[in-house]
Amino acid sequence: MEEQEIVQPVRKLLEAYRRDLEKTAVKPEGPTIGVSNTVSTLAFLYEKVRNAVDIKEEHLLRKNAIHRFLSRRLVSGVTGSQIAKPLIQEMIRARYLKNNAVLEKDALDLAEIIDKYIYLMNVVAENNNGSGLREELFDLVVDLASCEVEEKLCGEEKQEILAQVMYEVIHDDITFRGEEISDEERDVQVF
Repeated sequence: MEEQEIVQPVRKLLEAYRRDLEKTAVKPEGPTIGVSNTVSTLAFLYEKVRNAVDIKEEHLLRKNAIHRFLSRRLVSGVTGSQIAKPLIQEMIRARYLKNNAVLEKDALDLAEIIDKYIYLMNVVAENNNGSGLREELFDLVVDLASCEVEEKLCGEEKQEILAQVMYEVIHDDITFRGEEISDEERDVQVF
């Protein structure tokens, strides 16, 4: 790959890092969601002890914390708007999110995401009365919701762009031996 071709992906990566630094340096405009420092410390310690037993990547720890929260709170008749802000507060208390860094409007976006999965759970409940599959489907829906909520709250633009830059840099330099594969399969394997 020529130097000129490498420069553009690296510029994208540097731009993503710059935007991320700007986000953390600038205080958010508008009302934010905050929690008590004392309660936050206790919740943080609880999560650290809990996670010491289960060593995983950070995004998986956040996803699992969201999964536990949703499993407790997703009961009949609940709405996304009733649990979005408490979910954010719990994530702040456990220090998965920074205190006073999440905008209240983000809770509204989160409520829409949660409502989508509540609707899906209701469809599952209506169509699987008495089925043993119902609990498995509920857990699957909570897993999907947890992933989307984690991505919304903690999406890592830098990591996505870094992966894209690495792909662009090495894509043309990788060759496969043996049987021929399609360009599409090659792209999947490289990425």
